Amino acid sequence: MVNGPQNQSTNLQINSGGVLPAGGLTVNQSTVSLNGGVLDASNIVTLNGGNSKLDLNGYSQSLAGLVLNNSAGQPNVTIGTGTLRLTGPIIATSSNVGNVSYISASTGGALDLNGNSLSLNVAPVTVNGNTDIANVTPTLYISAPIVDSQLSGVGLVKTGNGLLQLSASSTFSGGVNVLAGGITVGGNSNPSTVGSTVTNGPLGTGVLSMADGTTLTSTSGYTLANAYSLAGTLNFRGLNALTLNGATTLVPGATTFNVEAPQATLTLGGVLTGRTTRPRS
Repeated sequence: MVNGPQNQSTNLQINSGGVLPAGGLTVNQSTVSLNGGVLDASNIVTLNGGNSKLDLNGYSQSLAGLVLNNSAGQPNVTIGTGTLRLTGPIIATSSNVGNVSYISASTGGALDLNGNSLSLNVAPVTVNGNTDIANVTPTLYISAPIVDSQLSGVGLVKTGNGLLQLSASSTFSGGVNVLAGGITVGGNSNPSTVGSTVTNGPLGTGVLSMADGTTLTSTSGYTLANAYSLAGTLNFRGLNALTLNGATTLVPGATTFNVEAPQATLTLGGVLTGRTTRPRS
């Protein structure tokens, strides 16, 4: 465990040849950085409150999981130009309406799935038991590109009732499966025109699958050409527009688009298939 007092800087640096042993690492209001050394790959790193930080400093690191608990400040993982590989899940919680935990990378850096689907359990921002105060605020923001160096067709599985923001030019191909909560879209797919084949984007190149009652939001007027599937009601939250130019098949009598704000526009620009049922007169 690494503890740091409020408003002061406490750092643990792992130098060349050093290995932080197994057993888990908890960081409280402090920074742990790599300087040629590594953490044992079986470690789960927990960042609690404050500005707790794991800085890979451009080095590559494998971990068994990440936990980001945001009670204040902005817990974050900075990859730099290195590579972060996870063999276990990311768990994120927040009671902070002002700042969002994040995982970032510089040019050349990435979060690498390395042939493993990544589970992300993201709870909603919760203040005094209330989850409606900041229901368009994501609990976790991943601005690092997400790749799969093994090209194995794996993707992301999103659980928990919070919002996960994705914005990078990611290339993983296994899609994003949203089982609960929602996704905040922070960028365009490339390309994003109707009928195009996506080569990179915030959701990678695969299918966006939304379970019944899940949510989409957008940080600006973005456009996605990823194919998508809906299992029931899709909630569209916030004031920004979003265009879905990918193809989908609508389930007759079972697909509902719930645009929560009158100022917002959700555009379905792609090919829609599926029979519709017309009531008899």
